[in-house]
Amino acid sequence: MGATEKLARFVIETPSEKISDEAIERATAGLMDAVGTALVANTNEIGRIITEFTEEVGGTPVSRVIGTNI
Repeated sequence: MGATEKLARFVIETPSEKISDEAIERATAGLMDAVGTALVANTNEIGRIITEFTEEVGGTPVSRVIGTNI
């Protein structure tokens, strides 16, 4: 069983009342930070340069870049 499957199993099998308020707050903050960072990265010059370079170089796609066709 890989890490993704283990995480999915944990999410499915763990009742929400077993997760502390602090853990929920930290997870929420982390998710909001990750999404916010990803969205802002596409609006600044460095993010656009990296996106353009990635499109030019190509390669086998293994992940997505939020807000692009990559």
